[in-house]
This record gives sequence, C-alpha cells and structure tokens, in this order.
Amino acid sequence: MKIIGYRKADFTPKNGEEVKGFNVYVIDDIFPEHGQGNSAERIYLTEKKLAGMGNIDVSSLLGHEVKIYYTRYGKVDTIEVLD
Repeated sequence: MKIIGYRKADFTPKNGEEVKGFNVYVIDDIFPEHGQGNSAERIYLTEKKLAGMGNIDVSSLLGHEVKIYYTRYGKVDTIEVLD
C-alpha cells in the first residue's frame, strides 16, 4: 500500500470527549485474478494511535509504501514503513 494523502478529521462523539486524528488515503494494487489497476481506501488514525506508534508525524508517511496491521476488530494496530 502507498499513502497518497491525508486530511485532518477531528470529531466529538456522544460522550463529549473530542477525538483528534486524520483520514489517511492509501492505494494498493488489485490482484490480477480480481481485476486490474488500483484500489483506494481511507483509514482513520487518531493522534493517540500515532503517538503510540512512536509519535509518527502523518505527513512523514506521505508517498511511502507501508504495511498496515489491523486488530481482530478491524482497527489499525500498527503501520510499518517499507521504503
């Protein structure tokens, strides 16, 4: 996957505690047995999650190939920069 963009996206859920983070946009190749070209996805990373990964600055990920690991609940667990 390659990170192609990000956008600041803060929100306040019903409990009233503001959540600060980013929508991060990634592209990945579509396997030939499923089609052609690239697929695009959006993932959400909170500032708290980024801090837990070693204070990653989301802008430093832009343009890099990454491997994204998810929890069993489908939330981003860690990001490994490949290049």
